[in-house]
Amino acid sequence: MTAEKSAEKRDFRAERIKYRRDIRDFVRADLGFLGTQKLFDAGCGTGLVSREIKKRYGGVKVVGLDCSRKDIGEAKRKARRARLAISYHVGDLQRIPFKDGTFDVVVGTIVLHHLSPEGKAKALGEFHRIMREGGNLVILEGRSLSRGLAKLISDAGFSRISKNPAGEIRFVYSAVKKG
Repeated sequence: MTAEKSAEKRDFRAERIKYRRDIRDFVRADLGFLGTQKLFDAGCGTGLVSREIKKRYGGVKVVGLDCSRKDIGEAKRKARRARLAISYHVGDLQRIPFKDGTFDVVVGTIVLHHLSPEGKAKALGEFHRIMREGGNLVILEGRSLSRGLAKLISDAGFSRISKNPAGEIRFVYSAVKKG
């Protein structure tokens, strides 16, 4: 392995460790999870956020959805290994397969940047639909998506939108479903 490849590998590992630390800090922050009965993890990937939330707030029912069958399989395996009761599903954030008003909190971490502008609007509309009145939306995204995201959140029907820095390159947006 060349010195350059070795350095790239170290940088990648360091970034993954920093990301995991950011996620743990994100879950530990007061983001409206307390008192939550049912939480939806949008674009859950391999389930890191779902597992951290379930560990911290054991009584909450956590449901994750991702478009990758492979990632959902990995999420299920990791949850089983950690003995955490989390329900994972393969699906599309633009057509979420749950009834209106099902969830108290919808969390999306580093997921909206994968969608087109129209896809972002549709997904946020779906988040609004599946959330109960007065429920909380919590989005963690990078700086590249920070411009215009608050307007998309507002256009989807959310109010009391706030934006707070979360580490060097990320922002947390939180909002409430209008009642």
